[in-house]
Amino acid sequence: MNSGGGLAVLLRLSGLRPQVEQAISPPSHVSAAVTRVIGEFAIGNLGRTVVVLHRKQRRRYYEDGFARYAAKASATAKMGAVSAYFGGNSAKRRTCTMASTRNASDDPRLRAATLPTNILSGLVQFAQERGIDASSWFAGFFLGPDDVCEPSARVSYRQALAIIRRAMAAMPEPGLGLLIGQHQGIGNFGLVGLAMKTARSFGDAVAIGITYQHATGTLLDLALEKLAPGEIALRARAPLDDPVVLPFLCEEMFSSVLAVGRELAGSRLRPLRLELVYAMPPHVEAYRRLFGCELCFGAARNCLVIDACSLDQPFPSYNPVTARQALALLLRELQAMPVARSETVAAVERQLRQRIAQKPRLPEIAVSLYRSERTLRRQLAEEGESFLAIHDRIRCERALELLRDRRLTVAQVGCQVGFGDVREFRRAFKRWTGRTPAEQRDC
Repeated sequence: MNSGGGLAVLLRLSGLRPQVEQAISPPSHVSAAVTRVIGEFAIGNLGRTVVVLHRKQRRRYYEDGFARYAAKASATAKMGAVSAYFGGNSAKRRTCTMASTRNASDDPRLRAATLPTNILSGLVQFAQERGIDASSWFAGFFLGPDDVCEPSARVSYRQALAIIRRAMAAMPEPGLGLLIGQHQGIGNFGLVGLAMKTARSFGDAVAIGITYQHATGTLLDLALEKLAPGEIALRARAPLDDPVVLPFLCEEMFSSVLAVGRELAGSRLRPLRLELVYAMPPHVEAYRRLFGCELCFGAARNCLVIDACSLDQPFPSYNPVTARQALALLLRELQAMPVARSETVAAVERQLRQRIAQKPRLPEIAVSLYRSERTLRRQLAEEGESFLAIHDRIRCERALELLRDRRLTVAQVGCQVGFGDVREFRRAFKRWTGRTPAEQRDC
């Protein structure tokens, strides 16, 4: 195949199986051979899309744009999305597109990979129990069902919404959010749940849950508000208006809150009212059975209203020492959590953690993320990062964890983070931390 020059970029997006709804009409300067390759791979439903770009024309291929459109493809319509940009400048740039749907905001705060994956993990587990393969939900996001079950996994709000949309399309069960939420318990909240369980009273437990809510992976912002005398409302706000996903998020949130509340305060806990902004769903009877209270659909806000007196209920098993220990553990975990990362940096970190002992290089990671080495380096640089800095950070974090296990020698620790020579590991560790491995252990 010859398009008049070298073929510069071969990109794969594993798991995407786009359904072509319109003919591909590439720009006139793209050869017939290139057009044929694009068409054969795209229409062939091979589970991957290949886009070929002429090298000598010096036109930048926006792989990040390609990944963005692919990731935001509508799960409901069961489409993939491919965008190949050609043209000499922004005014002449043309697009070859098969089905693209934008369903997320470009707000950078929604693209930072900071959210724990508790909800996504619950959806994956729910699918596995029903024999449903969840792999396709994660196409274009450089992670899979196993990744979201890792405690260190983080996703962006944009990624979480898109994955949930795909899960809803794959499992169109009425009240999916209710099914996911009502089976959660205090244990699903990790150390936040432990701190809540050891609190002095139900009110203190609720305050802890609100204060540290984002450590549980919630996709709604929660706050307590006083309403009429004797009424307290747990109000939920969505950072991004998505009418398709909002009912699921509210169902999952309020049903899990009720399940945890009853585990803490007893099964007699009954809400006074549930207010929801969306219309009454066909499965409203499931709401009535679960919440057992007045339901107000088409309301001005999303909130669960309870009797304010219930917050005064003391926990008979309260022990101040245990409570302080639980809070100390929670704070220590939060302090150790990584700072906000972009989706690209988070994806690189995931790949490095999976093969830390193999000492992977940038080209290998780029292939795993379906990017060219040059593009990945550029994207990291735009975010003020470098592959070497990320690699060192991940190796340092892992080495610090391993050094706590005194059964491992320093040489064994170094080997597990990719150093074949223990002297090289000692030098690197001192450069990272200012201490030798032995000094770190003494600390």
